Amino acid sequence: MAGWGQFKLIAASGVGIAVSNFDDDNDLEIVVPVFSFQTAQDYFYGNYGELHVFNLDGSEVEGWPVRLNGRVLTSPVVGDLDNDGKQDIVVGLKYDSRNRDNQFGGIYAFDRHGNVINGWPVGKGNKYFSSPSLSDLDSDGNLEVIAINGDEKKTEIYRQDGTSYFGWPQLSIRSDSSSATVGDIDGDGKPDILTPTNGISDNGGLFAWTALGQPVSGFPKITENDADSSAVITDLEGDGKVNIVTSSSWDWDVENEIPKWRGSIYVYELPTNFDASTLQWPMYKHDVQRTGMYQNLAPTSPGVARIELSIDKAFIGKGDTVKVTVANANPNSEIMLYVDDKVNNKMLIDGGILGYTNEEGKWFVNADTKDWPIGQYKAIVIVGGQTSNEINFKVAEGINSQCPSYLLPLNPTGVVKPTGYTTLITLSWPNVEEATSYNVRLYDGSSDRLDSSQGDARFQDCPNSPYYYCKNGIKSTSIDNVPVKRGRAYYYWVEPVVPGCGYFKGYTTFSITNFEKNPFLQIIDIESYSNNIRKGNPVNLNVSNAPPNSPIYLALLDAFGTPLGNILPLGSTQANGDYGLKIEGDKTAQWATGTYNVYAIIYDISTNEFVVSNKAEAEVI
Repeated sequence: MAGWGQFKLIAASGVGIAVSNFDDDNDLEIVVPVFSFQTAQDYFYGNYGELHVFNLDGSEVEGWPVRLNGRVLTSPVVGDLDNDGKQDIVVGLKYDSRNRDNQFGGIYAFDRHGNVINGWPVGKGNKYFSSPSLSDLDSDGNLEVIAINGDEKKTEIYRQDGTSYFGWPQLSIRSDSSSATVGDIDGDGKPDILTPTNGISDNGGLFAWTALGQPVSGFPKITENDADSSAVITDLEGDGKVNIVTSSSWDWDVENEIPKWRGSIYVYELPTNFDASTLQWPMYKHDVQRTGMYQNLAPTSPGVARIELSIDKAFIGKGDTVKVTVANANPNSEIMLYVDDKVNNKMLIDGGILGYTNEEGKWFVNADTKDWPIGQYKAIVIVGGQTSNEINFKVAEGINSQCPSYLLPLNPTGVVKPTGYTTLITLSWPNVEEATSYNVRLYDGSSDRLDSSQGDARFQDCPNSPYYYCKNGIKSTSIDNVPVKRGRAYYYWVEPVVPGCGYFKGYTTFSITNFEKNPFLQIIDIESYSNNIRKGNPVNLNVSNAPPNSPIYLALLDAFGTPLGNILPLGSTQANGDYGLKIEGDKTAQWATGTYNVYAIIYDISTNEFVVSNKAEAEVI
């Protein structure tokens, strides 16, 4: 086709594509994931990828490509997440297993212009090998994203805004590498979720749950080993009954503990009547064309308002009276309650009957909580097949019911702000309305500190603190000039002090990463775009993420680590910490063949310290 063939994508991921319409014409566009590499090491251990969207004529759609913090080993999927009539793209990422970091991996959702959708990404720091799946589990017109977390060995479901779906995640025992499928397999007319699992010298199998995370009767189905393929929900025989097709690979003789040198195909027949309208994602990438595009087979009426569930106290002292209200539901209908233990992710009340709505679709009760168990919970109700919003609450013994719960989100994403390339940072946090002050703790795992008698300013308010940094009685929601050391992972938490409540330890914890500069050196043959340098070819030497405006030197060692000559001065880094040098071919023609280890050394003028880059391997041929 005209317009194709001239592209030089750095590397195709070896996975599938998706198709849909992302602009205002009538043609489909093609979504292509790739991973970026510039050296052989990047090829095997790189942590970056790209997502491209091409028109039929081969041109890139405006706003694309986008760079991804993770390698793409999954096919992207496409659907209208937020029911605005425009297609969105969801993709899962992995990371280099040797360099796990919360900035890599996770699940991303983009609008058609290449912008990250609010609430996404989710699951950063985790590997997602399998393609996500899409479904409208609660018939509210918005799509849920179903993904399999290869690190946590869990099937996860997220709403269109990136929040976790009620009743999820669910443990699927083994690391998963295939996608979930969605359709009604138990005959209740509601979508169920099927996840294949795998194991080594062990049985694999097929798990199935309802949309609320309850196991479907008769599952899991055990296979002889890895259930490597996504299940297919279909009616193979045309007899009106549900069939499920899956497979295993590398079958294992458990009794004799030897391989059978084969794989197997499994076909299960269920007593459930087959209903194609319930198959929201019945196979890998949705359909036999492998479009990866969600098509709503059972559309809901647009503009239908969600059932409203509310409780007047989110922080409940055992024995308090609380008002629970249901509104905007079907009139004269049964109200089914579901309560999930947030800590243990265990369903405590599974469809308990609360009562019946009145003619206006409303219901309420003033509940005595003296018999409610202590814990942290989330709850929904279902009325007439429609699902309400999710509420969160905490029940504690002998606390003031007006005290804030330490479940209150103090999500620290984006609030740790480096103040330049120094050892001082700014910490900030959301406001807690009832708090009169805040206590802050910072910890790096080693607690190295000066004795308070020596005037260590980090501990003036709490001289006996075992932590790296301690500050009490802060009246604002931020603190500047907090001293840190580069090259460490820090954790900090905020304790809001509330009259009559004291403070809550362990309120929030998270890791501060990437506030330091880690110089990265690359040496690339411009013509071959690799670290195999042909004598006479021009070469680019690039340094990034280094101390700014600082002297930079080059150290050259042979393959055995022996220095070759003196350290060479190159000049100074730029204000953004980058440095670039093009070495012309007449210079490289004079280089001796061999394998070399090259380091960039930067003298950081802000700290009067030398900082060394990674080792860049170069082979002159």
